[in-house]
Amino acid sequence: MYSYKLVSTCTILTLACGTLSYADSHENGTAAYPMDAAQTCALTQTTFDADWTKITFPNTAGNPLAGMSLGPVYATDSGLVYIFPPDGPAFTDSTDQPTDCAFHKWSAQMFLWLTSSVDDVAEIPTNPGPPSSDTDYVFASEFFYRLEGFDTLVPQGATEINLTPLARDEKNIDSIGQAGFTNGVLFFEVDTETESQSDLVYYDIHVSRPYGYVVAANNAADSPLFNQFLQNRAESCVAIAYGIENDYFGGSGSQTRIEAALLSNLFCSEFIALPSGFGSDVSEVEQDAESPTGGAPVSLRAAEAAIDYLAMTMELKTSWVRADSLAAPGDYIQQSGTVPVYGPNDDGTWSQTGEETVDLAMIGMHVVGSVADHPEMIWATFEHVGNAPDVTYPYVNASGDIAEFTNLSDTPNDMWLLSDGTFAPTIREYAVTRAVEGGPDIIVPSPSAGGAPLDTPTNVNRLNPWGSDPSTASAADNNSMVISTNTAVLAALNAAYGDADISDPRRNYILTGSSWGHNGMFPTGNDVSQIAGTPAMANTTMETFQQADFDGSGDREGCFTCHGINPGDSGFDVSHIFSGITTVEE
Repeated sequence: MYSYKLVSTCTILTLACGTLSYADSHENGTAAYPMDAAQTCALTQTTFDADWTKITFPNTAGNPLAGMSLGPVYATDSGLVYIFPPDGPAFTDSTDQPTDCAFHKWSAQMFLWLTSSVDDVAEIPTNPGPPSSDTDYVFASEFFYRLEGFDTLVPQGATEINLTPLARDEKNIDSIGQAGFTNGVLFFEVDTETESQSDLVYYDIHVSRPYGYVVAANNAADSPLFNQFLQNRAESCVAIAYGIENDYFGGSGSQTRIEAALLSNLFCSEFIALPSGFGSDVSEVEQDAESPTGGAPVSLRAAEAAIDYLAMTMELKTSWVRADSLAAPGDYIQQSGTVPVYGPNDDGTWSQTGEETVDLAMIGMHVVGSVADHPEMIWATFEHVGNAPDVTYPYVNASGDIAEFTNLSDTPNDMWLLSDGTFAPTIREYAVTRAVEGGPDIIVPSPSAGGAPLDTPTNVNRLNPWGSDPSTASAADNNSMVISTNTAVLAALNAAYGDADISDPRRNYILTGSSWGHNGMFPTGNDVSQIAGTPAMANTTMETFQQADFDGSGDREGCFTCHGINPGDSGFDVSHIFSGITTVEE
């Protein structure tokens, strides 16, 4: 057994598929994970290029797009490859048994797709610039709704997002901040001097279009049309049909709606009957898709229904900091957003003083989505590599031996956004929110603050690295599986660029775990016997204070601690926002 320590320069991961430079947001770099971990979750370049970056339309007689592939296509501003969701992948090996690797790769595939740009061109542009706050990312595009006011899904068309900071009361739907039961608030030590308060973490929620169609359909019916999240082709097609029939794809007779009907028919003709006359006028679509080998690529916006069909039901939560608080904001995915500004009162509390529209940098993302036979959904989470260090954990190295790794330091340093780099056996909470009747919540000192100012930065560690309790026998295998997913995906992404000079901030984000129910069951809590994958997941930006075993069961906290449901409950109860949504705007 041995331990890796901090390295003094940016870590270089030398792999068979290429060389990847990892950099965090500070002057010095740290090892994101052990470079000699066993590669137990491989991804070949052929699979990445062929299966992760295109849709092939069914070879149905009489359809103008039959047999044609959509993609691979690339963003005009960044050269990023589009990553499309699979249609309910089997997630099985040659013995027809589920494999953890397939679920982890789905998680990585979704993250890359969600953080791709929507602007498509036929080939990689020459020397494109890096993505910026003006990039039209998929998650902030018309392919997703944004949750507004905790009860309304609003369509998106550009990059503008509105974020609400702070806390959640037992993860109720009326707040979208920190997880947990205390309304905890996360402050961090800023890297730069800014003119206004900038050390709060902010949060936002998005859902896929089919998620919205399911909500709308159930709200409009006397009895629910759906009783759980989409899990197969037929259910996905029914949801899309509802969206088409109720004008969620655009006004009657519009080109968008015609294209939606056509593409839905390509995928869904055996499951749904489309409204009379839909899909009959396809001349413009045929011009847009002249042939599989020539002509302009199929417009992604024209393929909205196809993308909905593939994405099924997804829910995203993102965490953000102001970009001007970072020394190297270009290392982060950015968006422009309106955030509330808070300031101190004489009594030691903080109140909202206004709001600002600023550039924001993403520091974390939950990617949650249903796949074939898994209506409980896959729960995956991603973080920027510069967020926080890991406590010591075991892993399997390339020789098949159990080794240990940590990137903690014995002395404080400024290498991390949310940590001073030293060991923190518990994550101390200094501030919480308190509701004020008729106005915004205020920030007050936490009972655990011990007299410290409420804006004291929390020293955050990742207490369950890669979503596994470090003390368990399965931790080494689980950890190596997730680590190798990251290295394999990044190597394939790097190789896909060829000689293009591209700065891609997605290289600085890592999958830290993904969980789902054994055999598609809905876990009732954090019982590890019911949870597959990495049952002790916590994102340091969103479950900062919920990483310990506080119920005495011996099971570490994870997604299903809060998102588990009791037998007989609605399958939608795994989502804490679903039942509170009253309006889905067209």
